[in-house]
Amino acid sequence: MRLNIVCFVVGVWLLQQQAALPELGWAWALAAAGLPAAFVNPRDPVLRLTREALVKSACVAFGFAWAGWSAQVRLADALPVEWEARDIGIVGVVASLPQSYDRGVGFEFDVERVLTPDARVPRHVVLSWWGNPARDGRPATFPAVSAGERWQLTVRLRRPRGTANPHGFDYEAWLLERDLRYPRDERIGDTVRYLRQSGDRAGNDDERIEVVAAR
Repeated sequence: MRLNIVCFVVGVWLLQQQAALPELGWAWALAAAGLPAAFVNPRDPVLRLTREALVKSACVAFGFAWAGWSAQVRLADALPVEWEARDIGIVGVVASLPQSYDRGVGFEFDVERVLTPDARVPRHVVLSWWGNPARDGRPATFPAVSAGERWQLTVRLRRPRGTANPHGFDYEAWLLERDLRYPRDERIGDTVRYLRQSGDRAGNDDERIEVVAAR
């Protein structure tokens, strides 16, 4: 059993070495073919050795196919090219502690609803709200944002982009590992509404809406 688990891990590792996601039909077929052999216990040493080789190969194939399927599911949650840099209305919850910059604030955002017809948006994105923070007695040009707040926003998103220099930090892969989609030159524009602070994200969305900013 332990060796079967190791073979499964080897299959996952082999998938991670591929430059692009391959066709997975053969892997699923090999995994399915080896499944019946796991329930056979032949007495002949040659048949027993053949059974073990088939089962181990099936475990490798299953790990390869499972990792490929998981990658396809993760990559499918992406911003379509045709919706890049276009105004999209969304409702969601601030999912991290906001990080202040010199000219704005950034935070993770869980998208609950997409208001723009036919638009597709990843369910978990990183947003940056550009503006001037409070300084020298002047108020900030954007409202304060706190974790757990529900907002209705109009955003402009961009697909993830990052450098992948040999032996260097791959920012896009880092985002993917954390299930994040980062809009590089994002904007939060015209419609900005604070809905409520909510510990329960599945609350009633028909509550009164307080508009705290509009730009």
